[in-house]
Amino acid sequence: MKFSTYQKDKRDILGKLARIAYESGKLIGHDALEKLSEEENPEELLKELIEETSEEIILLETVEKFLESKHPPATTGKRVEEIPAKEYDAEIEIIKDPSREGYGNLDADNYVEYYRSRLRKIRTIFARRGINITARTDTLARLSDRRDVSIIGVVLSVKETRTGGYIVEISDEEGTATLLFKNNRLSGNRCPYVLPGYVIMVHGVKAGDMVIVNECLLPDIIQYERRTIPYPLSIAFTSDFHIGSKYTLQDAIERFLRTLNLDCRAKIRMQMARVKYLLVAGDLVDGIGVYPGQEKNLIIKDVAKQYEEFAKIIEKVPDYIEVIIIPGNHDATFDPLPQPPILKEYSDILLERRKIVMLGNPSVISLHGIKVLMYHGQSFDSLVTLNPNLTYEGVDKILVEIARIRHLAPDHTQTPVQPLPEDTLVIEEAPHIIHTGHLHKFAITSYKGVFMLNSSAWQRQTDYQARMGLKPDPCKVPIFEMDNWRFNVLSFM
Repeated sequence: MKFSTYQKDKRDILGKLARIAYESGKLIGHDALEKLSEEENPEELLKELIEETSEEIILLETVEKFLESKHPPATTGKRVEEIPAKEYDAEIEIIKDPSREGYGNLDADNYVEYYRSRLRKIRTIFARRGINITARTDTLARLSDRRDVSIIGVVLSVKETRTGGYIVEISDEEGTATLLFKNNRLSGNRCPYVLPGYVIMVHGVKAGDMVIVNECLLPDIIQYERRTIPYPLSIAFTSDFHIGSKYTLQDAIERFLRTLNLDCRAKIRMQMARVKYLLVAGDLVDGIGVYPGQEKNLIIKDVAKQYEEFAKIIEKVPDYIEVIIIPGNHDATFDPLPQPPILKEYSDILLERRKIVMLGNPSVISLHGIKVLMYHGQSFDSLVTLNPNLTYEGVDKILVEIARIRHLAPDHTQTPVQPLPEDTLVIEEAPHIIHTGHLHKFAITSYKGVFMLNSSAWQRQTDYQARMGLKPDPCKVPIFEMDNWRFNVLSFM
């Protein structure tokens, strides 16, 4: 009978192992020999085993226990060399944080300056694109009829005419002007739908005391160049845990935490071992008194205890992952936008458990040079209510809308807003990623090079959502690969 080289080598190894056992006065089973022969340096291992064991007959079970003590099973894949996120230092720059801005009051004069600040900032955006303004509200009266004009202003009101057009009133620092959009062109490609609070630029023709609009422009964003990094690192995005609510999906949260700790299948483990940053866009807890009748939907009716439960969750996130948190409308902080971070008496409950970067809402950060705008999304409800082109089922369109208007909450009448001297809700510089929550719907889209995502929730459909016909899309976590400029989405339902 002829043997292959492998068979000859294997037989030689088994013979040497049997001889070592015999010379040591031990008997060893064939299956135990086979198991040892599969290891590196089997002869040295057998000699070490013989020294450690008092058994006269070495069986397979003894060998397996010995080898297990020498090589603990890596069931969770937590070996340092398999976790790129451990090997690179964090690079976090806080570009914009409302906790540094101070707070305003609700005086009418403050709102005037607030909107003027918005106008100045968006006028600058148009100017950067080379779009020239030929008139202001105070110079319109001096211009002759049929004169081409370009004017910019904040929309004050929108009224439909009997013929299907729209009359739009705008204002600038000098006064007001009336614009006429004929034949329902407000929803056309050249004349986008506009709402009070939008800043628009129009090209048209002067006709008496108004301007007949030919084209209406929003500030929009220009095509954005993507930025990648040379490190195999990723960002995980999430929001809306609503701890304390009876609708919170605790089992799904636990699955997410196990996955963050690499207790998962090998393919997923490779993705999660890259996660260096976890971004949480608000609504950590369900809060108290946020809406009428909320108490009957709570299993934890104390805000501090709700944060204590969330602290137990965030404590389980691996310490090499940087956690960055902004508040939402259910969190313990001031309600009007921009919101300061979660109040200290509650954030301290979290900070006692682990290091967290606590920011206000909205905030802009840079992670290795990749700019992320974090915003909870309170204004999305008013945008859906006021704009017939937007719906809760089309979250991606809502995200595109805030990019086109370059503002996070244009209408202060339905979304509480602080009238600060400077309007910090203008998107002055386009980020690489816009991360929002609030709507409990998962969405991800790319618009002119900017990734925009709404990061789902950890709460099943509530009674209120059922009455409104809103169907959440919970427990989905997008993972952004910073070196490959792509998203993977994991579901934990």
